[in-house]
Amino acid sequence: MFIPVTSLLLQLFWALVGAVLGVAAPAIVFRIQQSRSTFRGKWLSNYQGIDEEPGTWVTETVHVFARLGKFRFKNEGNSRRYNYKADASLFKEDYLHGTWTSQYPGGPNRGVFILTFVTDGEFLCGYWVGRDRRGANRYGRWVLSRTETGLAEAKAMFDDMRMPNPHWASVAR
Repeated sequence: MFIPVTSLLLQLFWALVGAVLGVAAPAIVFRIQQSRSTFRGKWLSNYQGIDEEPGTWVTETVHVFARLGKFRFKNEGNSRRYNYKADASLFKEDYLHGTWTSQYPGGPNRGVFILTFVTDGEFLCGYWVGRDRRGANRYGRWVLSRTETGLAEAKAMFDDMRMPNPHWASVAR
C-alpha cells in the first residue's frame, strides 16, 4: 500500500510538534511556577561538618535563582572563604535535592544534598555529602532561612533530633 507524500509530511509535522511540546511544555510550566516561587532570592545559610565541634557553623549568604528548569545556588560571604555553586530540583513541593561543586579548580570537591522545607516555609534543613579539598569524604548538616531567628530555630530542631541511641548506651557499659 502506498502512503501519499502529503500524508507522510503531515504525520512528520505533527510528530515534530509533539516532540517540541514534550520538551518545551515542562520547561514553560516550570518557569511559570518559579516566577511565583518564594524560594528564589537571598537566604542566610549555615552548614556544619559532622566532625566539627558542637556549635561550630560556617556562615554565608546563598542567592537562589531559576536556571534551566532547576534552582541554582551561588554562595557569597562564606566565613571560611569557600565558594561553590549548586543545582537543585524540587520534589513533591517539600524537598530540594541536588548537586554542589566547588569553585576551586582541579579539586575533587563536589557532592550532593537534600533539604526539607519546614511546614511554614520559614527555613530549610537537611544534609550535604561530598569530598573536601583533600579528597576526604565528608558530610554534615545544612540550614537556610531568610532570618537569623529561622536559622536558630532550624539548628535547635537539629539539636532536638540528636537523641542518644539507647542501644549504644547499653553497649558502652
